[in-house]
Order: sequence, then C-alpha cells, then structure tokens
Amino acid sequence: MKLNHQTGLLLGSLAIASFASCNLAKAATVTQAGFTWDSNNAVTNGSIVQNPGISFSLTGFPVDNTVGTTLGFPNKSTVNLGDNTNRGIIELSWGGSLLENLAGNDFVIYENGAANAPEAFAVAVKQKGGSFTNFLYQFSDNFENQTFATAFDLDSFGIAIGESIIAIRIANLISSDTVGAGGQGFLGGGVTPNTGSLGGNITYPSGRFDPDITYAVALNNVVPTAIPFEFSPSLGLIIFGGWVMFGKLKQTSKVNK
Repeated sequence: MKLNHQTGLLLGSLAIASFASCNLAKAATVTQAGFTWDSNNAVTNGSIVQNPGISFSLTGFPVDNTVGTTLGFPNKSTVNLGDNTNRGIIELSWGGSLLENLAGNDFVIYENGAANAPEAFAVAVKQKGGSFTNFLYQFSDNFENQTFATAFDLDSFGIAIGESIIAIRIANLISSDTVGAGGQGFLGGGVTPNTGSLGGNITYPSGRFDPDITYAVALNNVVPTAIPFEFSPSLGLIIFGGWVMFGKLKQTSKVNK
C-alpha cells in the first residue's frame, strides 16, 4: 500500500506538471470600434479559397496576428480581397476550436478603410460536420482608427442557440451582387447593396468592392476540441526524475518485503 500511495502522488504531480506546460497564450483584452474582446479568441488559421490576385498592405491595428498573418503575409497586414468584377474568398478558423452561438453578437470583422467609405464584403459560416451557409452582407456598425467594425450574430445565419460553428468565409461583393430588402442580407436577394449609414446610405461606387480585411475575432470564448499540449525540456526533466524516483520506490519495496 505504501508503494501505491507514493506512486499515486508521483503520477498526480506529473499530471499537474503536464497541465502547467500547456501552451496557453497570454490574453489581451482590447476595445476597438465599439466592441471588446479577448485576443485569444481571434482566428488562428486561414487559407485562400478563391484568388483573383489577393494582396496585402500593412496596418496600424492594435494587436498582432491579423488576418494577413494567418494567410502567410507579414504581421499586422490587412488583406485586399478583390474588386468590382473579381471575387476573392478567404477561409478562417480557430484551429479546430468551436464558436458557440450565445445571445447577441458572436464575432466581429474589422475592415481597414477611410471614414465614410466602407468597402463591401460578405460572410458565410460553417457548422461542424456541415457545409457553409450562403454569404450574408451587413452594414458596418462602427468606425474607429481607420477600421470599420461589422458584428455578426449567428442567429442571422440560421444557427440555433447552443449550436457551434467551426469556420467562416469572407468574400468581397462584386457590382452584380444583390442582397435583401433594405440593401443588406443574404446574396441573391434582388436588391442593390447599400453602404449603410456609415457610408452615407448610397449604392457602392465601383471602387468600393475591394475590402481590406484586417481582423476576425469571436466575441465569446471559443471552445477547444482538445487540450493543447507542448512538450518542453523542463517537463522532460520532471518526467525523467519521476521515473528515477519510481525505480527507487520499487527497489525499496522489494527490500521491505
């Protein structure tokens, strides 16, 4: 019983050490253009789905790991998707983590631009095990420090409360696109898109179909599907020392028999 008790303590200590060595990034709480979020909930993975000549430019966004970074461009870069005749599409995710639909807005997209001149983009979402929804265009909510913020509620995509998504896609609108009543909504609604109040409630000029997507972040905590683990030299020493101790305990047990 003595050996079993000591072994249990040893294994418990190793388990604690393992959790302590998990690769958990430092959180940074940021308020930008009217929305407050934790940078740990920003998208971490990205790919280009449709590329008509996607380019990047540097931005003064207040945190690192912008959308450009996830796509392999320099840090703090914003991604220019397309133009009025060519559609660019990117896909972003939280590295396998899930974003649950809770009450209110669930994520926000930041687009780099000039005051009174938002540029047109739409978003689709994907449930785990499902397919992407149709693209949804919405008016921007706020503007601050050269970025427009557009928040999305998963309810708007038909995602039920408590259900989760695993990825989003962002596409620029093109001049032939139509949306829903009032100048916003899902693509294909038959109505010409409107800029919303931050753009003067006008039809988009031909030069405003090239959005510069800067940052995408969940407004709720994303839920990992697995515990992140990183083996470190210090953990290796702990495990090695534990096995040495375990060997000595076995020898002591044999002597005491």
